[in-house]
Amino acid sequence: MKAMTPHHYFIGSPVSSYTPSEKDLITDFVDDPFFSVWEYIQPLQIVAALAPIELGINPDIPADPKFHQKMGSK
Repeated sequence: MKAMTPHHYFIGSPVSSYTPSEKDLITDFVDDPFFSVWEYIQPLQIVAALAPIELGINPDIPADPKFHQKMGSK
């Protein structure tokens, strides 16, 4: 992703080998296997759904049409 955008963010628990930037979200998560769905996935899904709208980006139009070819996915 560094080739596409300078906007990189880290969301997670404190890691001793990582020096966070001012844009990163470092917090103590519960890390409970039954709670992790709500703790990690749902907040990120909300951000992923609302951010393009706020930025005026149509998420139906791929930024990189060859993304899956480059990543070897799909």
